[in-house]
Amino acid sequence: MQSDGIAENNSSDSRAAGSGAITRLNIYPNPAKTSTNLNVNIAKAGHVAINLVDVSGRQLKQLMNANVKSGEFSLTVNTAGIASGVYYVRMITNDETLNTKLVVQ
Repeated sequence: MQSDGIAENNSSDSRAAGSGAITRLNIYPNPAKTSTNLNVNIAKAGHVAINLVDVSGRQLKQLMNANVKSGEFSLTVNTAGIASGVYYVRMITNDETLNTKLVVQ
């Protein structure tokens, strides 16, 4: 689905072609009030950038920009100063981009 420039991955899962590896981004709680947690599973080691973007794709906040090992990790995101509305958490790895909807109340 595409909404105002954002191609949304509703399942929050992406499988790299032919690899059998899954990169996953889950957000909870969602909707969020004062904070939310990002649970990330990286299929293969490499560079990862995670950003909060609005529905037009404009970056509002950089949440992470680092080289990581494959595996799972979590981030807590403070949403207290963010206006109520619909946003996307965009995760960019060496191989793929995932956009997962985040609702802030």
